[in-house]
Amino acid sequence: MYLGMKKMIYIFAIASLFCLASCEKEVVPVLQPIVVEELTADAVACSCEVMEGSIEQCGFYYATSKNNVTNKKGKKADATFSGNTISAKIVDLSPNTTYYIMGYGMNEKGEGVTEVVQVKTTSLVPDIDDNQYPGKTE
Repeated sequence: MYLGMKKMIYIFAIASLFCLASCEKEVVPVLQPIVVEELTADAVACSCEVMEGSIEQCGFYYATSKNNVTNKKGKKADATFSGNTISAKIVDLSPNTTYYIMGYGMNEKGEGVTEVVQVKTTSLVPDIDDNQYPGKTE
């Protein structure tokens, strides 16, 4: 009986060590740089990849001042998270304006952010009747 109990304790100890070694520990999200997928006079579609960590909340900070974005005082655009990709379309922007964008992903360990990217929305070009159409970035 004593030898059987020793074997059970030994097997339990080995199983516990295996479980601890194979369990992943949660980390603050690590994000790849932002990819700008579409840029118009009033919107920017962008995304970034999550390299490590789970995501509970995500989005993009944006503003016309880089300091407001890095200090997280700019506006927030909600995003979707699918697979390992955070993506959003930031709308209601002003034409021919420079914006700074920073992606973020959050979990219980903290918030991971991307580097700040700078984009400039396209201008609006009037036609003969003064209708406005998206033009090219200057």
